[in-house]
Amino acid sequence: MFYEMLAGRNPFFDKRGYQQTIWNVLHGEVRRLREISDWIPRDVETIVMKCMEKDREKRYQTMRALRLDLERFQIGEPIMARSPNLFEKIARNVRKRRGVYLSMFIITFLLSLFFAYYYYQQSLEKADWDHIILKPGFYFNLDAEWNGRRGEAGELLKFLTMESPWVGSPDRIQVVSEDYTWISWKEEVRNDIRLDFTVQIERENSREFGCFIHGTNPDNGYSFRFQSGRVFLTKGSRNSIMDIADIPDFMAKEQLIIHVEKNDYLIRLSVNGETKILFNDYTPLSGTDNHSFGFYVDNAGIIVSDVALYNLGVPFKTKPIQTAERFFERSYYQDAIEEYRNIIRLYPSDPMAARARFKIGLAYVRMGDHEKAIAEFENILRFGSEELVPYAMGEIVNAYSALQKTAESRSTLLRLRDQFPKSASIIRILSDYNSQIIGLVKKGEPDSLYQAKEVLDFLVNDFRGYGPFFLPAYLAYGESFMDKGQFEKAASVFSAIDLRFSEKLETAVISKVRLADIEAFSGSTEKAQTAYNDILTRYHKNKPVCAEAWMGIAMINRVQGNAGDAIKCYNFVMDEFSMFRDLCAKSLLSAAMTYLEKEAPQELAYNLFKKLISHYRDCPGQVVVARFLTGEIDEAEFRQKGGAPLTDYYIAEKFRTQGNGIRALEQYQRFEKKIKGNRLLMRLAEKQIAYLRR
Repeated sequence: MFYEMLAGRNPFFDKRGYQQTIWNVLHGEVRRLREISDWIPRDVETIVMKCMEKDREKRYQTMRALRLDLERFQIGEPIMARSPNLFEKIARNVRKRRGVYLSMFIITFLLSLFFAYYYYQQSLEKADWDHIILKPGFYFNLDAEWNGRRGEAGELLKFLTMESPWVGSPDRIQVVSEDYTWISWKEEVRNDIRLDFTVQIERENSREFGCFIHGTNPDNGYSFRFQSGRVFLTKGSRNSIMDIADIPDFMAKEQLIIHVEKNDYLIRLSVNGETKILFNDYTPLSGTDNHSFGFYVDNAGIIVSDVALYNLGVPFKTKPIQTAERFFERSYYQDAIEEYRNIIRLYPSDPMAARARFKIGLAYVRMGDHEKAIAEFENILRFGSEELVPYAMGEIVNAYSALQKTAESRSTLLRLRDQFPKSASIIRILSDYNSQIIGLVKKGEPDSLYQAKEVLDFLVNDFRGYGPFFLPAYLAYGESFMDKGQFEKAASVFSAIDLRFSEKLETAVISKVRLADIEAFSGSTEKAQTAYNDILTRYHKNKPVCAEAWMGIAMINRVQGNAGDAIKCYNFVMDEFSMFRDLCAKSLLSAAMTYLEKEAPQELAYNLFKKLISHYRDCPGQVVVARFLTGEIDEAEFRQKGGAPLTDYYIAEKFRTQGNGIRALEQYQRFEKKIKGNRLLMRLAEKQIAYLRR
């Protein structure tokens, strides 16, 4: 009655009949008063709703209690009644709709069981990193634990000899070397690998250092190469660049905490806790040599310590694709293809199917069947996952190249550039182009040079923004004309490089040095000297360029008879730019020749030749000259191994120092015919001929 007085309606009355009204009284819920009339005070609503509770114990027990609550409301004091709490509301709602809530509970419980089982099965497919316990002699017993090599030819090292640059101690391995040297761990690590270590740069002006995994040397695994404020990820070759990351310039005595790993397709590098390279390699290395790790330096000094090695274990439950992957890794390609086909048939909608199709294409590539490989990769373009598409396009480019279908290869590469401009596949392909062009240039034949120019024109016109990846080949192409004395062609090449790249790339500034060299070789020594000085002023922070400029200045002084100034320049290059080992070897040889070219040969020249032989064994071009001039090899062997433009000049100098003027003059004249367009070297030969005729 209280409710009806306030709301103007009976709370339980139902027009459908008496029976429904009685059911509402017993079981029905009453609408709250404020939902009907919001002017009703909240406390009054609370009092009325307490009066209408179904549970007798929850109602007012006496009329006096009801009267006291009404009086408290009238005088503004808190009432004794309270609204139902959240739990009571939920309990009331559950009792009212127990069938619905029971169904929801059963469904939730079953879903929980399903997801728990799913994640459990997923966990069984994940492998954990197993820590490999290193032997006590890991750091100091180098001969037992490590294989060591030195030089481009890979001369075997014995660590206990004084000649070894690698030195072990109880908790570290130290190396200081002026040439290229590396060590690899003798133990095998067959599965994926994680390597943590601390490296300290021990020598100022260190040129390059790094580590490699999944290989026995830096050129057959994944290598991380630290040099000149950058780190390069290469695979299978020093020239096959997969990714590049910028890092701060390293300072001597600085420590770096390095983390590298290969986990399935993922290659990761972290430096001091910051990820620098995160690369997915869908064309992983395979073969019998990809099972170790190691460290290397190239004209650098480092200390390696705190080495921690982890091997990815075998999961309790392997993925269906793992069997095929193992066949592929061990080069059983036909068996791998059959297993991959089964994966595609059994799991057509799973991401494994796309990877399986991609690996089938790779297997055909390794087997040399490029037509079938292209068909598989094109299926990925139509049906594969988006992450695999740029890699498939890159493999199609390479397959067409192997089939000598240049037009198809380049059109696919241009599509790749337009659709995926930042793809690692582009970097890898351009790195391969770079190596290809350098190989053509080294042949020196007209046809090979024409092919090199044609490829370079394509790259310059369509991939100018990717200059760092083919610039070495472009420079080598220009230098090939310099070696032949075709200075006009060389100047046009270097002028184009200077115009297109020098403002954006530091490495391209070397073209300015080459243009100055051409001025010198053409006889304009004053212009060349001015150009060298301008380069040293404008690009004083660019060490490779400055070193080359000083070499040019030294050569001009040497030819003009200013032996003292020339030797000062050569010594300056060796002292200030020791990180450039090839230039230092050239400087040492040139300094020795400057002494030798005097009218009365100096003993100092022979001392420098001996130093060159003992300290620069990794620079065979200069060493073979020193060995010839010191009498270690004869003329026939020198001509066979030398092959340098100055070969006849060196032979002439040897005859001159031996007092055989007739033979020396013959060689000088032979040399002059070969370098007829090079006025600078002509003046050098004329100066020596003048000594003979006195």
